Amino acid sequence: MRNRPYYIVLLQFLIHLFVLLLFFTAQNLPDFPNQWVVQFAGLLCLSLMFSIATIFFQSAVLHSLILFLRTMIFLLLGFPLGTNISIETVLLVSILFDMHMYLPGSVAFILSMLIILLAWSFQKSCLIWDMEQSSPPMSTQMLFLVFGFAVDACLFVLSTYTRKLARTRNILEHYEISISNLMEANLRLQNSIVTEITQATNNERKRIAQDLHDIIGHSMVNIMMITDSIKDRLDDRDGIKAYCDVIHQQASGALSETENSMRTLRKQYDKRNYNSVAIKKLTSIFEKATGVEVLLEFRNAPTTFGEKIDRIVYRCIQEGLTNAFRHGRANRITILYWKHETGEMEITIKDNGKGVKNLNEGIGIWGMRERLSGIGGSITVNPSEFGFSLTLTFPFCTASDQEVVSDDRVGYC
Repeated sequence: MRNRPYYIVLLQFLIHLFVLLLFFTAQNLPDFPNQWVVQFAGLLCLSLMFSIATIFFQSAVLHSLILFLRTMIFLLLGFPLGTNISIETVLLVSILFDMHMYLPGSVAFILSMLIILLAWSFQKSCLIWDMEQSSPPMSTQMLFLVFGFAVDACLFVLSTYTRKLARTRNILEHYEISISNLMEANLRLQNSIVTEITQATNNERKRIAQDLHDIIGHSMVNIMMITDSIKDRLDDRDGIKAYCDVIHQQASGALSETENSMRTLRKQYDKRNYNSVAIKKLTSIFEKATGVEVLLEFRNAPTTFGEKIDRIVYRCIQEGLTNAFRHGRANRITILYWKHETGEMEITIKDNGKGVKNLNEGIGIWGMRERLSGIGGSITVNPSEFGFSLTLTFPFCTASDQEVVSDDRVGYC
């Protein structure tokens, strides 16, 4: 409520203009001197200027001072009006409105009640400009009092609700920013983990390569030295046989250690699966972390496409989920698998987010497109105002379809 909307200024302008029209068209007003008519119009303009000036200040002290001056102008304008209380009533609404607009709820409510009672106490007969001014009938005064209290109560409820709504909106914006920051931190953490895993894998490969070099190199040197010795002992059959036994032992040992090293290297690739089970786990964790509902249907798709394709599909779905939440603000995402009779596999990721008319593809979509192109696939993006969808398409066949190109007996044809 501290940041006053500019359309409220228009409302105050219309209220003051209405008061001026009432003053010049009322039939039961006393015969005021001409100078008071000019003064009335001037004071009314001054009240409007104070109301407009309030929007440019954020200090509570200045707000209180301006509202005090407006109250004094209100009482000064209403005092000589005699039995015509309608002008005072309209001005009272204007004052009460600004009270609840700029002051805290309970303070505004109490001060407004005091202003209403003060204005009501001024409704008495008096002598002004040597003329007797009659007071409004008691029924009119009571109606003025009840109306003032009712407006005060309504404005109090409205201002309280508006302040709570503003606080709730601020909290939601804070939560959105926090979630977005957490998602970005999570992405950075994932990228850091991937980088560390890649670095660790590369280091392990270097170590294994060094081991293989040492093992094979040492064995080959021994074999070469033994063969040189054999050349010098061609007439010694027993010696040649012994050397051949040593060569066999050296080659057998080198082969065994090489197989162990290769088996260790193979395990580096078998540590993590990216099949349908991994996709289910990915979507489950995503649902718990973000509160976004994810509908996952594999339909007629196999549980795995092979190691290479599984990894590509996993990364594409991971990127699609992140984009739907981070950019689309979606609360529901659908992932559908479907294998066509032609052997083409299709995966659709669709959300109900805010969508976009004109899409500028970023690094995420470029990355998906590049990954899919490596297996002969493609990506189709369908942005709209009512959500966003992208379709991953790639050729795929199993061992039952035709000969495949994969160690796992599944892959792209």
